[in-house]
Amino acid sequence: MRLRHVAGGVVLRALRHRVVIMAGLVTVSLLAFGPHSAMALPPSPGKVPNGTVFNCLTCHVSNVDYVTNTQMKLDFLNNDPTKTWTTPLANKDSDGDGFTNGEELQDLSGSWVMGQVNPGSPLYVTNPSQPNSYPVAPVIQSVGQFFGTVASGSVSFFVIMEHAPLGLNKVQYTVRDSGGKVVFQNTSTTPDTTFNYLSGQWDTTKVADGSYTVTAVATEQRRKSGVTARTGVQTYDFEVDNPTTMAFETENYSRAENGGTVAVKLKLSQPAQGVTNVSYATSNGTATAGSDYVAKSGVLNFASGETSKTIEITLLDDTADESNETFYVTLDESSASGATVDSPYVTTVMINDNDDPVTPTRTPTRTPTRTPTATSTATRTPTNTATNTATNTATGTATNTATDTATSTLTNTATDTATSTLTSTATDTATSTPTSTATSTLGGSATPTNTPIASTVPATTATTTPTQEIGLVTDQQIFMPLVKR
Repeated sequence: MRLRHVAGGVVLRALRHRVVIMAGLVTVSLLAFGPHSAMALPPSPGKVPNGTVFNCLTCHVSNVDYVTNTQMKLDFLNNDPTKTWTTPLANKDSDGDGFTNGEELQDLSGSWVMGQVNPGSPLYVTNPSQPNSYPVAPVIQSVGQFFGTVASGSVSFFVIMEHAPLGLNKVQYTVRDSGGKVVFQNTSTTPDTTFNYLSGQWDTTKVADGSYTVTAVATEQRRKSGVTARTGVQTYDFEVDNPTTMAFETENYSRAENGGTVAVKLKLSQPAQGVTNVSYATSNGTATAGSDYVAKSGVLNFASGETSKTIEITLLDDTADESNETFYVTLDESSASGATVDSPYVTTVMINDNDDPVTPTRTPTRTPTRTPTATSTATRTPTNTATNTATNTATGTATNTATDTATSTLTNTATDTATSTLTSTATDTATSTPTSTATSTLGGSATPTNTPIASTVPATTATTTPTQEIGLVTDQQIFMPLVKR
């Protein structure tokens, strides 16, 4: 019994201590987290991004007063839908401190939804219910570069940020010389994890050696309209030290043939210091020295402080029509002193021809028109005469054939001489059929008349006299005229 009594007392004491411990835990929870969290997750803080950073203070005045709501809590309750994080709620400035609820809770666009990982960094979260709680301005830790303290050639810059709670809209870089003159300016809008907001390239060879300062201005990104974005500023001092270089001002020159001279300019990258000189010479291209230009060579000497020299080359005009021609001017790299020869160290000079093209004299081709005319006319009138003492009737046929040849020569003379010979040959046949009527009386005479029919072209006059012989018979003999042609 005694043992049972002792055991019961131990159990009762243990139970009493356990109750006390639990009560203490509940009290601490209530004091620390308020009525929303002792036994469960806080309903309101869990419904906004990064709400657990301030817990109930996100919506209430204090951890003691859970009745009085802040404007943030009222906006949260009156939102559509109620007690939901939305873009319109994120764009509101509930505490009137000049920053939106989204800017203070690291969700500028209001795109976060319950269940997602909290946006941004909890280190930059501020209380949207407290006007004196707002994001810090951007702070540039340093201006980054790739050259150390002495710059040469082409360089660029970037920024290393210490704080940028709202992100950056842009970073502007400005380089000034020791006199405050701006020699380079560039704006970057591209964030990067390695070289943040890297600037464009600056060619330091375009300025004189000496001391320079780059100033970087980082402008924050703001969601709320009508407010002035804050900036962070950082500077960096450095030296520019570039070797002096010399080069022609341009790779090409052009001048009219009758232009007299052409001026070729040589420039230094910075004012000459001490002895600075270089040799040069011309050389033929398609142009020929002595007929198109006067060859020239020599040494250019720069006085201290000078930055350029000019080479005057004489051009020779002519009257020949020709194509544009070129020649070259070249720097001798091995002869340079006080500066190094850079590109372009060869320049091309084009001589533009100014002569009109010559129009050649051409002898036109003439085609003479020749109309040779040959006319031949042949007229034949044969006459037959016969005397007979007898009366008789004789019928005969006479055929006359004449062959005529007519030759004419026509000569035409122009700028050129053309001679043509036209030969025409006409063969004419004249046929005459004479009709003879003879009355013969013994011891008498008869005269027959012949009328030939002739058709000939060309017209040629021909006269034929046929010879007619008539035989006589006596008494009962028949007289047959025999005609000989």
